[in-house]
Amino acid sequence: MNTRVQYMLNLPLADAAGAVLMSKKKFDELPADLQEVLLRQWQEVHGAADRREPQDNAAAIEKMKKNGLQVLEPSSAKAQEEYAATGERARQSLVGTLYSQAWLDRVEKAVSDFRAGKKTAK
Repeated sequence: MNTRVQYMLNLPLADAAGAVLMSKKKFDELPADLQEVLLRQWQEVHGAADRREPQDNAAAIEKMKKNGLQVLEPSSAKAQEEYAATGERARQSLVGTLYSQAWLDRVEKAVSDFRAGKKTAK
C-alpha cells in the first residue's frame, strides 16, 4: 500500500474478512474421521493466523513508515464519533438488500459481546 498512499489514519474503520464455506449437507457426507481432521486443521490454521495477525500488522506498518508512510491520529473525539456514525449509516443502508436487520443485529451483538470479553453462541 505504501507505493500508492502517503498517509494512514490510525483508526480502525473496517475489517476485511474471508471464509471457507461448505454446506452442512456436504460436510455431513464426509466420514466422521475426515470431519474431525477438517475441523482440527481449520482450528489450528485459523488460530495461528489470529495469533500472528497483530504482530504482522505492526511489522507491516513499521516497514511502510520506513518507506515514507505518515500515520495520522484522528483530529478529535468528535471526528471519531462521525466515523462511527458513518459506519452505522452504511450498515443500515444495506439492510434489506444485502442482509436482514435480524442478521445485522446478530452480528453487531457478537461484536459488542466480543469487545466486552464475552463468548457468544454461534
